[in-house]
Amino acid sequence: MDNTTMGNSNSVKKGRPMIVFGEDWGRHPSSTQHLVNVLKLQRDIIWVNSIGLRKPRITWRDIKRVFSKVNSFFQKSSSKPLNRSKGAHQFIVIDPLVMPCTNNALLLWVNRMLLKRQISKALMHINRANLLVWTSLPTAVDYIGLLGDSAHVYYCGDDFSALEGVDHKFVTTKEKKLVALTKHVLTASKQLATKFPFAKTATISHGVDTALFSQKFADWPYDLPKGKPIAGFYGSISAWLDQNIILESAQALPQWNFVLVGNIECDVSRLKALDNVYFIEAKAHQLLPNYIKNWQVAMLPFFDNKQIEMCNPLKLKEYLASGVSIASTNFNALDGYRHLVKVVKNSEPFYQTILRANICNRKADIAARQQSVANASWEQRVEDIENIINLY
Repeated sequence: MDNTTMGNSNSVKKGRPMIVFGEDWGRHPSSTQHLVNVLKLQRDIIWVNSIGLRKPRITWRDIKRVFSKVNSFFQKSSSKPLNRSKGAHQFIVIDPLVMPCTNNALLLWVNRMLLKRQISKALMHINRANLLVWTSLPTAVDYIGLLGDSAHVYYCGDDFSALEGVDHKFVTTKEKKLVALTKHVLTASKQLATKFPFAKTATISHGVDTALFSQKFADWPYDLPKGKPIAGFYGSISAWLDQNIILESAQALPQWNFVLVGNIECDVSRLKALDNVYFIEAKAHQLLPNYIKNWQVAMLPFFDNKQIEMCNPLKLKEYLASGVSIASTNFNALDGYRHLVKVVKNSEPFYQTILRANICNRKADIAARQQSVANASWEQRVEDIENIINLY
């Protein structure tokens, strides 16, 4: 098989087969991947790894990324089942060997031919009747026509016009084209929904793995510092984090440890200079509860910008499901949960918000936070989608 990964799963109900254009499978636990983990239990799915959101640059990071893509394409024998349970459903992952973010007619033609060949081989292993195409990246619009008149859905989890590391003009143009072609647009937040035509747009807020994050007991991770209360954060350590308020808080609370878990994607030298700030490498999603459960306060220290204004961070509901106290800057996705989160007041320093959050650790407080997302599982979100789209 052409650089694909296959697996099976149990199911009683047979859903429509799907082709999903998303980011790289397993690279990070996006909302699309959480939804597909539920959807693949009921249908055959072909997942097409990232087509790209920006043109490659001559940087070491991008060079390694290109080599990784090429290696995945040619190392067919390295494919392993991603879904190991027994059953009839196929889950196939394709690494597309395409030039990302191009409008060159010749390159687009070559890209389309290469990807059509890969998808056609994968389709030989699934039932393609009533095929549904799910697109999470606007740049995939150049390829959805490869499959004829298949129905397609655009799932928008981010504001790509403001997302860091994206060729904004290029991606925005592709998004407009995609929205014009698609029948349904699903957005992760009400703010994102305002960008698209009302008649074809619905909001599907993020879900949460309640069973994973609400577990009662957690081991103490080997790399988590001991001896002081912990204010923690996990996720991409990027430009949207307000390092100024983290720095100020760490300096004002030397009796606390500040822990940031995730890939470092910006300059954090000022924070690294403090002896009560710890950086821990990104962890597998299933390991995160071990960290959260051992924190006194979980932080959402975001800048006030367009990206944060439009976002719906997965970690908000994961924090709530864990029961941990939460200290946060102000942003739209807190609506509906503000009574359960300590939000910065006016000119209040963030360390004061952390201290206010720290006193909300009674059993009743923990139970209220967990109960607020008890009906927000990813399985429920798939049911919400089924009320909008014929998935069967």
